[in-house]
Amino acid sequence: MDATKCGLIGAVVLIYVGLAVSNALYKRQAARLVTMVRDCLVGMTYSETLQEVSETGYEVSSVTLMGTGVDRIVTGLLNCHELWASSLEMMIALALLYKTIGYASIATLGFAFRRLVLTRRRVQETKVIKLIHYIVSVLGSEHQKCLTF
Repeated sequence: MDATKCGLIGAVVLIYVGLAVSNALYKRQAARLVTMVRDCLVGMTYSETLQEVSETGYEVSSVTLMGTGVDRIVTGLLNCHELWASSLEMMIALALLYKTIGYASIATLGFAFRRLVLTRRRVQETKVIKLIHYIVSVLGSEHQKCLTF
């Protein structure tokens, strides 16, 4: 075999092995972050629930936060992390596309991106803010130090 062919095959193998390793490391760290945040949120909710039950003598609504509320927060946290990486990837792709076809790439992608981001961001921000305010009101301010990283 030719030296160029062996070099190209080696480069392809190196790239795909690097992608696999970096993806595995990323998913491991993301899983660790999810576990830490979920543990903190469930622990705070549980301690507040026990305190409320012991004071009032009946079940309180904070128990419902342990299931879907915590999962929604964790999913949103992962999506937020993906957002900055995707925007960086999109900027690099846009630069390469601009280098290839010029100004037409910026105009087309600019209009599509603006419409998509503005409509989805408004809806998501209001939902997340309402959820965070509700959780903070249920848990109280004394347990917020657990959420600082």
